[in-house]
Order: sequence, then structure tokens, then C-alpha cells
Amino acid sequence: MKTNLPLHPIATLELQAERRSAGAGLSRCNALTKHRLLLSEEKKLYHINQLLLLALVQADVVNADISKTLAKQKRIAQYDELTGAPNRRLMQDRIQQLISSSARRQQIFALLFIDLDHFKPVNDLYGHAVGDKVLQQVVSRVNKTIRASDTLSRHGGDEFLLLLPEVMHNKAACAIAEKLLLALSAPYLIDDNHILLSASIGIALFPEDGACFTSLVSKADSAMYRAKRQGGDCYSR
Repeated sequence: MKTNLPLHPIATLELQAERRSAGAGLSRCNALTKHRLLLSEEKKLYHINQLLLLALVQADVVNADISKTLAKQKRIAQYDELTGAPNRRLMQDRIQQLISSSARRQQIFALLFIDLDHFKPVNDLYGHAVGDKVLQQVVSRVNKTIRASDTLSRHGGDEFLLLLPEVMHNKAACAIAEKLLLALSAPYLIDDNHILLSASIGIALFPEDGACFTSLVSKADSAMYRAKRQGGDCYSR
């Protein structure tokens, strides 16, 4: 038979204390569980952050490599590998841009076609390695002679184009041609070889000798061959 007898006050206090202790233990257990979960999440976030940082570093390396590759490809596309001078494609672009601006401003500019005299025997006698060094020295000498605003390009082989913007008259272009002939006729000392060369230079003026890239180069080329027929080491207009 079930009876509801009142608990002794002391027993009641003990029971309440046990309940409070059990509740406190459960709270501590829940708190520890939450703390462990938070630590676990922090570790995961730290790991994810490390992976992201590594990915960013790798992306920077890849981007740097891509930038270097693009810059190298651009240089190969626009500059002569041997001499470092602008190639024919880049020179054509610069001439066409100068044609447009000069036509608007009604300005004159000159295009010089430079060809070395008797360069083939240098390759035949001393080898192409020496011939390549001669071409490198030619570019260096011309660049030291011309203005910063002028552009020298390697047209092909031992042929070069020199663009002279804002040349006021024919005499100015001829004066530069004379300086170039003097600079290029100085002896070349390469690998203990004493080499003597000269150049033939043809001059064309915009717009008198042509209003497009093709016609200007053609006129300068024809003038250069007239200088060749005169024995070389001279210029022709």
C-alpha cells in the first residue's frame, strides 16, 4: 500500500543539494562540450586560413610567372633577339603612328635605311658569332649617336631603319647621316679581330617621298642602293 509520508527536513535539504549538484555537473559537462566544439571549430578555421594563405601565395607566384611569360612573349614579338632593337613589326607600328600625328600637325620626319657594306665577308671569314657581335656594336654605336626621340630598328640581316621624328628639313637628316657614317666606319675590335666596315644610307622624307610605311621604306631603300652604287660609305637622298 502506497503512502505519501512527509520527508524529514534534513532529507529534503540533502535531496535538494543532490539535485543542485547534479544540475551543476550537467552545466559543467555542457560547457565543456561547447568549449571542445569551439576549439574544434577554431582549429578547422585556422587550417582553412592556412590553406587560403598558401593558395594566395601560390596564386601570386603563378601570376608573377604569367606576367614574366607575357612580358617575354611581348618582347620577343616586338624586339630583335640578337640586338635588342625594335623589330620590323614594332617599327612599322611606330612609323604609322608618326604618319598620323605628323599629317595632323603638318610636320616633316625622316626615315633612314642603313645597310652595312661588305658585311657578308665578315661572317665568311670570322664566323657568324663574330658577325653577331658586330651587329650588336652597330646598334650600340647608332643609339649613342641619335637622339632619345629617334628609333632604330633591325629590318633584317645587316639592314636597319632609323626613324627621325620632327626633322625640319633635308639638311638635318643629312647631318645625322654623316654622323652615323663616321661612327659606323670606326674599327670594330671583336675577339682580337680588327674589322673595318662602312655603311650605305638612304634617306626618305615624309610626306615628300611617301605617305605610308611601304612607300617610305621603298624610297629609303632605293636611295640606299644609290649610295651602294656610288661605292658605299656615303648617303643618298
